[in-house]
Amino acid sequence: MSISNSFGEPSEQPNARLYGLAFDPTTATLTKSQGELKRRDLSHSTVVPYVRRDEDGAPQHLWVTLYVGGLLGETRWQKAFFAATKLLPERLLSRPNDRDSSPFLNRVFPRGMIFLANYDSKFAENFERAEAHCSLREREGGPLGVVGLRDVVIGTQNVDTARSRWNDFFTNRRNNFQPVGVL
Repeated sequence: MSISNSFGEPSEQPNARLYGLAFDPTTATLTKSQGELKRRDLSHSTVVPYVRRDEDGAPQHLWVTLYVGGLLGETRWQKAFFAATKLLPERLLSRPNDRDSSPFLNRVFPRGMIFLANYDSKFAENFERAEAHCSLREREGGPLGVVGLRDVVIGTQNVDTARSRWNDFFTNRRNNFQPVGVL
């Protein structure tokens, strides 16, 4: 699992907050995870690739993401984003994006985002988790002071709905499903 803070540099975001949780999928591919989310009736995007340009300007595939909705609330923007990802052809979704997408993602996920991520093996080789954890410890958890995670506590006005959705995400005991993502 990965934790992300709100988008922007700390100086731009003086009131830093936890913004996103990236879960490791429990299925072989995110396409299979997408099927599991659909079977559990949890709103979600299609699999969205993250592509950027390398130093030579060539597209570089880094990871794929599957955004999950309804776990931290749902908005019209989120529903429209999920629909658009399912309607757009893959060639448009996988275009390198040279613009900062954080204002858009902040509008789609104003309360934060939950997603599953699969890293490309070439990118994963350069992205050492142990190195990232060491860096986080050296910075004393960054602006939020996060050095680890034991529990996820969600503030909600409807405890039963939130509990049901998170239960469906982690383990739906009613239908004997396995978790879609793990911490």
